[in-house]
Amino acid sequence: MVSRGLVGLGLILLLCWPGSVFANPVTTHAVIKNELTSDFTSFDPTPFDEYPEFERLQQVIEHYGFIVRLELPPRTGNYGMLQINSRTIWVNPVVFELDIAQNTLVHEAVHAAQVCANPDELLPLALDLEPPHIVRPYFMRYSGTRRLVEAEAYTVQALENSVDYVIGLLQEHCP
Repeated sequence: MVSRGLVGLGLILLLCWPGSVFANPVTTHAVIKNELTSDFTSFDPTPFDEYPEFERLQQVIEHYGFIVRLELPPRTGNYGMLQINSRTIWVNPVVFELDIAQNTLVHEAVHAAQVCANPDELLPLALDLEPPHIVRPYFMRYSGTRRLVEAEAYTVQALENSVDYVIGLLQEHCP
């Protein structure tokens, strides 16, 4: 069996390859599910020393009344998911193996700030940011308001100071 590290590296390369069928997270999840055993259904990242920014952001998110669960999201194929009515964020444990845990939590934290700004409907915050070219394929598959909401999340997660930026959004928009 191939080591998990090599599988993760291979998946990252496939995810980044232009035009790859694996750019679809549902397809990627199916590959991951076939390659990794069920011990990734829940995850307790100890020690957190390897993920200090993840932990810091998780604490801020929880401070604003959201629950962060490190387990498979209810919707198959997602790396992360925010359920608005329960204010619960799921983070798929495989993101730690793929080294995208911080990006995933930043993405969901943007959605949390969007929920705080408008609890009735997920709407964009009208951030004055231009999405980098590299993230465009990830939100262009959506249309209407959903495209704008996802564009903000992907754009913020691509920022060099993404954790500090999204913490600022949470502080500004969450009571």
